[in-house]
Amino acid sequence: MKACEIFYKIAKSKTIKFPKKERASLKKRLDDGKSIYTIRVSKEQGNYEKNDIVSSSFGKLEVISIKTINNIHDYKYFDELTKKQVEELSRYEKMDVMELRRFK
Repeated sequence: MKACEIFYKIAKSKTIKFPKKERASLKKRLDDGKSIYTIRVSKEQGNYEKNDIVSSSFGKLEVISIKTINNIHDYKYFDELTKKQVEELSRYEKMDVMELRRFK
C-alpha cells in the first residue's frame, strides 16, 4: 500500500469498541505483538474491510482479515467463548470474525 493510501485510510478511519471485560486480555495480546480477534454482528457486520485502519482505545489497529460465518459454532475459538457469549451470538445469522493487530 502506498503512503498516500495509508494516510487516506487513517484520516477516514472508523472507531471500533470492545467490551469492557475483554479489554485487559486484548491489550495484553496486542502488547505481546499478537493479533486479536473480534466478532461483529448486526449494524457492525459488513462495515469493515481488510486493510482498514480503525481507531480504538488501544490506538490504531489494522484489519488483517475478515471471515463471515453463519453459525457461531464455526468460530475458530468457539471453545473459548462463555456460555453467555454463545447464547448471545447464536441469535445472529451472519457474523464477521475480524483479526486485528496494532498498526505500525
